[in-house]
Amino acid sequence: MLYSYSTDESAIEFKTQSWTGRNKADTADSTYYSRGSWNNDHIVFHCSGSFNQGYYKLSFKVKSSLATADGVVGTGIMSSNDDKVFALYENKDVETFWKRTVTTFGSIKNEWVEKSIIVSFSKTYKEGKSSSLKETDLSESEITDVNQGIDIIFYNYTNGVENSLYLKDIKIESHTFASK
Repeated sequence: MLYSYSTDESAIEFKTQSWTGRNKADTADSTYYSRGSWNNDHIVFHCSGSFNQGYYKLSFKVKSSLATADGVVGTGIMSSNDDKVFALYENKDVETFWKRTVTTFGSIKNEWVEKSIIVSFSKTYKEGKSSSLKETDLSESEITDVNQGIDIIFYNYTNGVENSLYLKDIKIESHTFASK
């Protein structure tokens, strides 16, 4: 089971995927764990409400099944038609483009922690990109990108170990920067 609702945690649970294969020495079977990404092995929350172009804050609580701080959760938000990813901004008082459309938060351990990002429903890119995106590479969104809902993507980016991530209290709300 990769995804489930955990009544114990009152949260959505999603696990790293595993497979069995030969080790590099080809002497024995080993279990390998993969990490998800913005375009595979992810869970999607479709928000069917109509949104406006502008800035929004996505916040959520997350924890890992690992006692060590090795859990990594990734997130991004896609357009109504799933063909564009919205630009991310740092969660600061000043409008600061984050040079990405998807991001990860590391150091997740088995205690609830709140994470948040600012997203622009006015700026899009054709794919998930986690670094080196130039603001000039972005396109202006169209109202059809947001007026039929959005898809919030979460993925378990933990690598090399068995891990479950738990999500709860997912919120998206309009955002205004204190200054530009």
